[in-house]
Amino acid sequence: PSQAERWSARDLARYRGLLERCDEVNMLEAAYTSGCMLRRNRAMVDAADVLLTVFDGSEGGTAATIRYAKRRGTEIVPVWL
Repeated sequence: PSQAERWSARDLARYRGLLERCDEVNMLEAAYTSGCMLRRNRAMVDAADVLLTVFDGSEGGTAATIRYAKRRGTEIVPVWL
């Protein structure tokens, strides 16, 4: 619930507009905690049949999420921008 507290009015309006168009919103944690992004990424992979990736090859959360998806056998489709 506190994710957008410090966002600009413009970003907050865009965020709220996106939420209004969602069929479902899953909140894993009520506040930012150590490791919450890792848990979020794993929950997304666990719920997905296919993982669409935009990835520059650098180490970090996206790389860890792709490795996790590969271990799970999730289909991975790169999106090139």
